[in-house]
Amino acid sequence: MRTIFIVGLILMLSMAAVGQSNDKIIKIKGDTLNATIQCVTETTVMFIYLNENAIQSINKKNVLRLIYASGRIEDISTPILVQGEDDYEKVVLTTNPSDVEGLANLGEVKGIGKTLYGSEKQMRPKAEKEVKIQAAQKKAFIVFVNSQNISQGTTGSKLIITGTAYGY
Repeated sequence: MRTIFIVGLILMLSMAAVGQSNDKIIKIKGDTLNATIQCVTETTVMFIYLNENAIQSINKKNVLRLIYASGRIEDISTPILVQGEDDYEKVVLTTNPSDVEGLANLGEVKGIGKTLYGSEKQMRPKAEKEVKIQAAQKKAFIVFVNSQNISQGTTGSKLIITGTAYGY
């Protein structure tokens, strides 16, 4: 009788453990979130932490892969690794706030393009390159452009781009 009770208890515990399997969100930095994935959109992964009810979201740029309780694996993002100034061409400029949502703010950046008689089209590449170089020095891969101002004076025109650098 006691043996039947122990076997029954073991079966119940093993079924409870199987019923509590959950999804895993593997972040770019390597840490893992144990949760139940609710929805994957174009820009976010929506999930619920275990033993909670509130729906949370994380920017897909922060997510390396999803591992579902079923065993299916879905690769989400490829990390953009910026190691320093030489990687400035990997840096992206954006004016869309959702592109940087959930990323780490790595500081302000500023680029200036000047010309004596030229147009904005001639100044923009230099200003953007300066912004990207400064962001790369901070190991950021994306810059949210806060402002772009053109001023004209007696010594020519100037385009100033300011932004906030973001990374992992």
